[in-house]
Amino acid sequence: MRRSEAVGPGADQVTFTKEFAYVRTAGNEFVSMIKIADLGKETAISRFPAGQKAPQQSPARSIADAIVPAPEDGAVLVANPADKMIYFYTEGMAAPMGSFQNYRRDPKALLVLDHSLRESNGGEYTTTVRLPGAGRYDVAFLLDSPRLVNCFDMSVAANPDLPKVKPAAIAIEPILKDEIALAGENHSFRFKVTDASSHQPRGDLADLGVLVFLVPGIWQQRQWARHVGEGLYEISFVPPQPGVYYVYFQCPSLGVQFNQIIPLTLEATKK
Repeated sequence: MRRSEAVGPGADQVTFTKEFAYVRTAGNEFVSMIKIADLGKETAISRFPAGQKAPQQSPARSIADAIVPAPEDGAVLVANPADKMIYFYTEGMAAPMGSFQNYRRDPKALLVLDHSLRESNGGEYTTTVRLPGAGRYDVAFLLDSPRLVNCFDMSVAANPDLPKVKPAAIAIEPILKDEIALAGENHSFRFKVTDASSHQPRGDLADLGVLVFLVPGIWQQRQWARHVGEGLYEISFVPPQPGVYYVYFQCPSLGVQFNQIIPLTLEATKK
């Protein structure tokens, strides 16, 4: 038995949970819900508004899923590129329960990575994560209800089956500790580069690249550092707003990538 149902203009995606099929329509802001148990018989379609604008009002296009199941049962996340927002909807509600900003960008699609804790035995909760390397980690734990925040240490041993990571050929350290910049004004940031083995200054690097970004990644700038003498290098940039900035480094001629050297931090304040 085949049936067809009108769900709205420009229906272009279908996502399933255990109970419902969610249909996105690019021509309006509504998402249609069809109960899977009712398929093959008279079907009652319910809708909820996933934003205020139709997705097709945004130039952003993607064939990837704009609606994905949330880690919680009976809930979905909906990306609306025209609203520049991601909405959280729980089944049974007339409208989304909340939303997430996308830092002024158009969210084309979603992918959910679930690291939430699940009860494995009585009173024991577990999750699975992949860590980048051996060492000591600070683990921050947050429980919404009852409200609980706790931090604890965790030691991770080296994996003998993995190839050893080649250390970076250079080391970088700031000239000034706790350096402060002014938002909206040009700031010259200096740092010292030394050879990782001999600890001697390196003043011969013509391809020392620098990536500066504002936490949590809503602004970034890339440039080449200038050597100013005796292993000291300098970059100049204008912090667009107050906040904490991370400074990453690379040097292609030495095979050093951005993720091999611990980044430096810089704080920008109001004028």
